[in-house]
Amino acid sequence: MVALLKSPVLRKSLAQWTDRDLAIYYVARALGLATPGEPWSYWGGKKFVFWSANPIRRNSLFFTLDKMVEYGVLLKNANGAKYKWNEELDWERCHPG
Repeated sequence: MVALLKSPVLRKSLAQWTDRDLAIYYVARALGLATPGEPWSYWGGKKFVFWSANPIRRNSLFFTLDKMVEYGVLLKNANGAKYKWNEELDWERCHPG
């Protein structure tokens, strides 16, 4: 998981406040679930993964986003609709020992 958190792709993709569904896409892309490229080109035929209550989105991708917020990797805005990479991330805080 540490390798994923250091991913320059995810860090770059979430450099600005990003809508929750698009943030989920970027996590899916970083995990290899979605193909690289422009985010909107990927939606074709796969919107259900990102825009419906299904196990991949609710149980995996949202969970991943929320855990990254919990551990300080990402920031979530006040209403919970946008995510952003935490540029002030302290990697020492993430160390288990």
